Amino acid sequence: MKKFLWYVVLLVMAIPVLTSCSDSDDQEEYYVRYSMGVKPGDEVFMSVMGTDGETIVQQTSYAPTVSYTVGPVHKGFEASMAGSVNGGHAAEYLQIEVSSDDSPFVTAEYLKNGSHIKYTVGK
Repeated sequence: MKKFLWYVVLLVMAIPVLTSCSDSDDQEEYYVRYSMGVKPGDEVFMSVMGTDGETIVQQTSYAPTVSYTVGPVHKGFEASMAGSVNGGHAAEYLQIEVSSDDSPFVTAEYLKNGSHIKYTVGK
């Protein structure tokens, strides 16, 4: 009987520890950087998913890369990006990078000569 009670006490003590691990994973904060390869002088159209919905960037590029960063977001965030240059032509590349817990950005998705990519954060 003492052994049984001891197992019950251990089980009751272990439950909060086991459930707290999964909660901290869900609370991890991520940042998403969207990048598009262009030629200086290109007219850029970029649509990205942000924390408050879609954000549209339209500009003339003076650099070989146009970037836009959003966050913090949580695991399961659906990062998506559409982009074109000069009235509908494909960009040189589209890229989604992700950073978590102040770590460096890491490429999550990359598409050469494309117009749309997406990535689920934390997958």
